[in-house]
Amino acid sequence: MYFRSWGAKLGAVALGSVLWVHAITEQSFDREILVRLVVQDPEIPPESKPIVALLSGTMETHVKVRVAGTGKNLLQMDPDDYVLRVKTQGHVGGNRTYLLSVGQIEFTSVEKQVQFEEIIYPKEISVYFDRLVEKDVPVEVAANINSAIAHVVVGQPEVVPTVVRLVGPRSLLDTIDKVCSDTLSLSGLREDVNITLDLQSGLSKYVTVNPRSVNFSADVQIIAENKLSNVPVDIRGSSGTGLKLVPQNVIVKIRGGVDVVSRIDIASDLGLYVDYGVGDDGNLVDVKSDLIGSNFEILSIQPNQIEIVRQ
Repeated sequence: MYFRSWGAKLGAVALGSVLWVHAITEQSFDREILVRLVVQDPEIPPESKPIVALLSGTMETHVKVRVAGTGKNLLQMDPDDYVLRVKTQGHVGGNRTYLLSVGQIEFTSVEKQVQFEEIIYPKEISVYFDRLVEKDVPVEVAANINSAIAHVVVGQPEVVPTVVRLVGPRSLLDTIDKVCSDTLSLSGLREDVNITLDLQSGLSKYVTVNPRSVNFSADVQIIAENKLSNVPVDIRGSSGTGLKLVPQNVIVKIRGGVDVVSRIDIASDLGLYVDYGVGDDGNLVDVKSDLIGSNFEILSIQPNQIEIVRQ
């Protein structure tokens, strides 16, 4: 009897809960929701240059609206199914103010029976009209990349493409001279980098970029050293007639990425030379290199001084 009594009580509670949920969902309520705001550009003849409508003094993307309906329908409704669309008309340089109303709300589903009662905020919007134009600008990537120990980033990272096209209001594009990607920070690199970076996120919603992203790549290699023999040395500052170097070739030790140092052309990649001046005959002169901005470094030159003699 004890268990029967508890069972009856639990059944009554469950039945009461079901009836309460049914009652609460069938009653009428109201709530506030955010509806996406869309400002539609003016319709113009096909042969005319396009005009874009910009919100003035605000960057509102949604409108707060009071909506009424049964508890069930309000629970089921998805605000993303609704949009408040403002259709505009105007000329370049002009301004207009539009009152917002629930009659401007469009929805994709009519199955959810709700009633839009009132626009709460904002009640109105101001729109400025500008010419829609195109502009090509360079891409700038804010990248901070570092290799792991015993590795090196070879050369400069590559960005593709380097120039993109913007489309947007002339007043905004006149203020843009470059497009910046997402910031990239990588450390401890042991392998090549190949990443797609977004360009749209840092731009106004009125400006579109094509393409929307760029490819960022960097060559990462293990550091290696290489000793090169019989490296030729040039004589500068003289026609070289009747002059020769003793010795004529030197040994050079270099360090850099493993793929780089293994493919060095000793005749053209090292650029070794000595400067000849009046009175240098028979003197030892320093061996120099015009290596600038290379993907490897010279560690040593042996010998680092050689003699210029007349033949």
